[in-house]
Amino acid sequence: MSDSRLAFSYLAFSTPQQSEGRSTDRQHGAALAWCDANGFRLAPSRQYCDEGVSRYNGRARMKGKLSQFLALCGTAAVPAGSVFIVEDFDRLSRENPDDAWELFRGILLAGVEIVVLSLGRWFKKESLHRFEDRLLVQACQYRAHQESATKALRQKDIWADRRKRAAENPRNGTPTKLPSWMMRDEAGVVVLIPEREETLRLMVSWALSGLGGRRIAGRLTAGPDARPCWLSGGEWDGDTVKKILRRPALFGAYQPARMNEKREMVPTGGLVRDFYPAVISEDDARLVGRAMAKRTKERGRTSKHDRNVLRGVARCAETGGALRLKYSCRTVFLDRRWQGRTQAVVPYDVLEEIVLRAVQEWKPDALSGPGPDDGGPDRCQALLDELDQIAEDRAATEKEFRKPGRASQTAAFLAGRLDDLVAREAQVREELTEAQAGRPLAALLTEARSVIEVYRGLPEGERPEARRRLNLILRDLLAGVWVYRQRWTVRTGEVIVQVWPRAGEPKVTRFILGLPPAGWQPLDVTGVDFRAGYAEPLRE
Repeated sequence: MSDSRLAFSYLAFSTPQQSEGRSTDRQHGAALAWCDANGFRLAPSRQYCDEGVSRYNGRARMKGKLSQFLALCGTAAVPAGSVFIVEDFDRLSRENPDDAWELFRGILLAGVEIVVLSLGRWFKKESLHRFEDRLLVQACQYRAHQESATKALRQKDIWADRRKRAAENPRNGTPTKLPSWMMRDEAGVVVLIPEREETLRLMVSWALSGLGGRRIAGRLTAGPDARPCWLSGGEWDGDTVKKILRRPALFGAYQPARMNEKREMVPTGGLVRDFYPAVISEDDARLVGRAMAKRTKERGRTSKHDRNVLRGVARCAETGGALRLKYSCRTVFLDRRWQGRTQAVVPYDVLEEIVLRAVQEWKPDALSGPGPDDGGPDRCQALLDELDQIAEDRAATEKEFRKPGRASQTAAFLAGRLDDLVAREAQVREELTEAQAGRPLAALLTEARSVIEVYRGLPEGERPEARRRLNLILRDLLAGVWVYRQRWTVRTGEVIVQVWPRAGEPKVTRFILGLPPAGWQPLDVTGVDFRAGYAEPLRE
């Protein structure tokens, strides 16, 4: 005679790769066999499965299929008297024993009974008051937690040793999985695959010319420049192209990583350079990264006719807003938004010449300090330590947030705290990526001077590529160019320009547009930092 009560099963394993083995079939088969032996019917809609979702850090309980089942316990969907079948306690939870016991206790208090197949035990609400049942359950939960904790510690030591060997002997350090454009030759040496190397160089050139990931993927898929796709998905797509172009392996570096509590790979330690054979130089890789980041902030492809070398660099000292290129019938101006309308600030050609001359006149030793993205090993380690601290804070906050009986105000505060931690984590990861690929200002200055010389010698029709490259370098080298204009008339005024490097003192230039009015006296801006804003009133 069949039991009219509902039966539910829960399958779980740590990595998605285990789904290819016998784990799923074994757990599912054991649950079906128990149902047949005890007169229950296990419908497919009542089978829950978490593939590759961690039960050690509680992710399955909070966000997996298990969380969906827990939310239904005690409702009409999972009424009191239902039976919940698991293979073993470690399938249900590997969290610390206190949290695992609360999970077990919560299910039973909702009236749902738990069957643990490996023990051959059927736990009901009354089991919470039996000493032998409680002792058995908590012993199993402690064992499950300790197994995972021990494995995690051993894996951490193994990977720490591999990262150390990789840093000491880059080419023969650690047997990592090779990037998809590399292989080992007959002697076991890592080499580039020629056809794929050519494709990567083509992708880099397109990225530097202003194309985004989707446009590059489109060219690789169809047209005269189409290339066969070697990726597992079988076709090119924009996201994959961007990931490839941002990988340190492109310039031969290896980034050690570890898996966090979300089973995501996060950087740990600094870059190991000269680990792989390089496709492009690190300088070119940095320019590609800047070009991709620029497209993220400024949607759309840069116009072929855009002549603004100072895009994203020049700013108004009064409003702090960016100065934009504006064409008129007689000249080209940089203008700003002011009280709902546009207002010309400075002729573009004059400001460009001031900035380029300032860069050429700077001496490397005058630019004290590291570059914008170069914090050295100490900076990288500080960011990594901060990421670890954020992860701990998030885990503690989530634990507090999940506790029952929270007042609404306290819950709202904890939710806001979690949002702040997530935002800060994203910011720190971005800073870490930049810090690991940075260069000193002296190297940036040398490159800027070289590109400026080439740029000046080119005719206007051949300048777009050099202009884009120069703009990317200036964004790295300069903290900004702040322009203040004391306006006498629409076309006349006194203009003061401060060109600020990332580190060091600024170059200050003053010039006059038109004829000054009678009794004019130059503005005294001694000691004034335009970056903090200069609120001298406008005179229309």
